Amino acid sequence: MFPASNTVSPFDISPVSNIKKRTTTRGRKATRSSLITGSPYKDQLTKSLEKSAPKKTDDDINLDISDGDKPDSSEETCIFCNGKFSEDTRGEVWVKCVMCQMWAHLDCSGAETASYVCDFCK
Repeated sequence: MFPASNTVSPFDISPVSNIKKRTTTRGRKATRSSLITGSPYKDQLTKSLEKSAPKKTDDDINLDISDGDKPDSSEETCIFCNGKFSEDTRGEVWVKCVMCQMWAHLDCSGAETASYVCDFCK
C-alpha cells in the first residue's frame, strides 16, 4: 500500500513545552501615590531619615591635631580645592597625607583619623 517513510518530525521526538504566561508585569504591588513635597509626608520622611542615619559630629572624628600640624610653607595648597594656606582667613583645619605628604583642608578631604591617606594615594 503506502511505502514506509523513514522521516521523523521534531514534534514526534520532543513535544512542544507549555510556556506559562505571566499573570502580571508589575514587580511590586501598586500603592497610593503621595506628594513628596507635601507637608505631612515630607515631615514624616525627614523624621524617619533622621532616626535611621546617625549624624556625625566633630566628637565622632578621631583626629589628634595639635597646633604644630600646619603647613610649613604659606604657599602650600589644598590638593582638592587649590586653596592656599596663606589665603586661609577662616582658620580652617589642615591635614597632611601620610603617603604623599601633601596638604588638604579637613572639610575637603573628609579625613576621619589622624593617619590620613588622600584619595590620590589610595
